[in-house]
Amino acid sequence: MNLEKISEKVNPILDRKELVFNALFDSCTLSKVNAKKELAKLLGADENLIVIKKIVQRFGEGKGKIHAMLYLNKETLDKIEIVHKKAKKKVEEKPAA
Repeated sequence: MNLEKISEKVNPILDRKELVFNALFDSCTLSKVNAKKELAKLLGADENLIVIKKIVQRFGEGKGKIHAMLYLNKETLDKIEIVHKKAKKKVEEKPAA
């Protein structure tokens, strides 16, 4: 995957960086998990502090835009980001297994 930074905006109120990247990739659809790993490598940041808001691509093209947020600390991330019911359920089931 090839990533090129389009814009970076520092948001001091929410203690995060708002990033937009152009991405070129081989697979037909880019997953948020793979995008998060690649961004963590590129930025040298912790993968748990990156939130992928959306990936925009056209059907059949191997390119798209990634809109992501890089939080500067875990406490701010927990206060601002919403944990969806499906994700919360997965987290609750993991320790029991």
